[in-house]
Amino acid sequence: MRVKTLDKAVAEAKRFLEAADVVKRCAGRTEYTKGDPYYDYGQYCAAAKRASMDLSRALVSVRRGG
Repeated sequence: MRVKTLDKAVAEAKRFLEAADVVKRCAGRTEYTKGDPYYDYGQYCAAAKRASMDLSRALVSVRRGG
């Protein structure tokens, strides 16, 4: 595994964790389903989803040994 590949995955993981933290702090919680809270605040949830996808792509490179 290359150092550059691992560093990219770590950076993307940190970015995702930061975005998820923002969602938890800023987004309003609304109970749409019994016992399962749902975060409903567009731009912050979208940023977390994008960060999640970027992390997934970085982890593919790690798994392939790139």
